[in-house]
Amino acid sequence: MSAAEPRIKRPPLIWFPLLAKELTEKANRPRTYWIRTAYALAFFCYFGFEGYALLENATGLGGLGTGAVFFERIYRFQLIGTILFLPALMSGLITYEKERASLPLLLTTDLAPWRIVLQKYIGGLMPMLALQLTAIPMTAVAYSLGGVEARDVWIAAALILAHTLNLGAFYLACSAYCGTSVGAFVCAYLLGAVWFALLVPLTSIEVVLGFPLPPNVEIYELQFLLLKLLPALALGLLGLATYWLRSRAEVSRKNRLRAVFRVLDKGFKRINDLAGGVNFSTKSHSLPEAQPVRWRELHQRSLAQPHYLVRMGLIVEIVAVAVLLYVASKASPWGGSESEELSLLFYTLWALYALVLIVQGANIVASERSQQTLDVLLTTPLKGSTILREKSVVFVRIATMAIIPLGTVCWVETSMEHMPLMDAFKYGIYSLVTFIVGSCFVFWLAVATGLRMRSSFKALLTAIVILIVMSALPKVTGYNPIAILLSPTTAITLNETNW
Repeated sequence: MSAAEPRIKRPPLIWFPLLAKELTEKANRPRTYWIRTAYALAFFCYFGFEGYALLENATGLGGLGTGAVFFERIYRFQLIGTILFLPALMSGLITYEKERASLPLLLTTDLAPWRIVLQKYIGGLMPMLALQLTAIPMTAVAYSLGGVEARDVWIAAALILAHTLNLGAFYLACSAYCGTSVGAFVCAYLLGAVWFALLVPLTSIEVVLGFPLPPNVEIYELQFLLLKLLPALALGLLGLATYWLRSRAEVSRKNRLRAVFRVLDKGFKRINDLAGGVNFSTKSHSLPEAQPVRWRELHQRSLAQPHYLVRMGLIVEIVAVAVLLYVASKASPWGGSESEELSLLFYTLWALYALVLIVQGANIVASERSQQTLDVLLTTPLKGSTILREKSVVFVRIATMAIIPLGTVCWVETSMEHMPLMDAFKYGIYSLVTFIVGSCFVFWLAVATGLRMRSSFKALLTAIVILIVMSALPKVTGYNPIAILLSPTTAITLNETNW
């Protein structure tokens, strides 16, 4: 460098242009204020009805000390809201730059990778922290009722903040690793639940999922352990996200599920060669004479191919049978009682199945639009209804495979409860009808959302939010009859509770 050449100045430590850009864009979007309004309405409506039911009979001096139960529900609502909403806010922060091919350009600026990650991290957490501030008025009400000390309020606020920092860093790391927003979104929800569940063996389920009152010395020690552990994990995850930001900046879009299946194909092929072999389908490279869109879907989507579906279904069935055997080993030999573990397994399988349907349904049209192939598809002499019907072939095959583990859980549940034959028959019929109607509703709701949205990520997020809102309507509105009818989970819950 010559003496006359000007020296490049490094940006100051407090220079955060990317954070200012992120916050300005969020402030200019009407969607930001709609989300805040919806969250606040859900929060105040829920605690309006819950508070009325809790304090209806607690008048005068009898109401003193009831703030503990109220405060525990506030804490649990905030924690569940963070787990549900934060993946949608954080998982697309870096993949959005990758999809627009602007991340390599961002890395050529004066901003170091850790600065980019830190500013993205703070910008993604700000909306969630703003939503969590809606709990302040209800917390004051719970504190005024008694049963809650000021120290408990501060510890609860610190725990919610620590969980937010930890989960936010995990979701940002998923965004830095994945190549698409949809992949980061699914990875954040699925792996995020596993990451959060790993805290239970370190402490206890009561401390991780709730805020026991009044706390004893052991609970205080576990809470302070979380307050030390969660920020440390967040720092480690931010460092991992910084490493992936540069190493995976230009990662190509790959169907990793299909890549995993291809690796498994080699092993299964060797086993088939030794055992004689069983083929679920034969590959044909000839062009179709009819239904070209259906033929394209069957060859393009991994979950539309029978042998891949059988393998995925086999994995789920093995896990379900293992859980069922564990539950059966703990059950009474006389039976006759409903097992909470079976119901939890049934709801978990339903939730995973609904998530797969939403991902597939939202991508039917949104993926064609993002890949700029929708216009070409619309120039064909096929009707719009025909295109949608042929592209939904994956739905029928996924539903056919999903009914096996769900049916296994229902069969074991009827056996353990020693249901009479007629009651078991009615339960099976109601379960089948609920499965068909619920599957069609979830899938076609996702398809309709994908028709309206320009990107797959927005379609996926919107469909999940609509389902969550519809499912929470009965609880928020105090079990209003219209809200109960509109909720997609009503039939499943009534059938499981033997209503």
